[in-house]
Amino acid sequence: METGGKTIPRRMKDWDVLFALILIASCAALVVYSLIISFDAMKVTDAVFYTAPGFAPLLIGVIIMALAVVLLVDGIRNGGTLAWLAPANLLKIYTSRSFRDTFLVFLYLFLYMWLFWETVPFTRIRIPFWLGTFLFLVGMMRTFKAGKFKTILAVSGITTAVVQICFGYFAGIPLP
Repeated sequence: METGGKTIPRRMKDWDVLFALILIASCAALVVYSLIISFDAMKVTDAVFYTAPGFAPLLIGVIIMALAVVLLVDGIRNGGTLAWLAPANLLKIYTSRSFRDTFLVFLYLFLYMWLFWETVPFTRIRIPFWLGTFLFLVGMMRTFKAGKFKTILAVSGITTAVVQICFGYFAGIPLP
């Protein structure tokens, strides 16, 4: 397919096929849910179908599902497949450095939000925002070798202090 003089890579069409299938499944669930709430509302009130609360989500679900089908057909027509999801290909993906780095970023973000939010789970220990943020930044920068350890400590400390001062004190925004 030509778009503005540029050829769309086949890999993008593979993603189009996967995303279209996910959209179709999600929209099917939305359509079913909207019908359920519409029929329940029609039993309780004297609403007609097009005034029931599920009518708008039903329309949205049907429209997005139709667009997802168009995306799916276009993706398949231009060579998109789900072959890249075969176990051998997934093993290559999951053992690659870029996957590991992406996984670590999300793991650090999850731990940052889960461990340092309010109190540490299963304990009554409350870690202050500045300490949690500092530890998160040090961990991220150390993992990705952003510099020497002294530089990482300095940058993490300065960044944490600037955020704490600007948002916590000057802007008056309550930090977790």
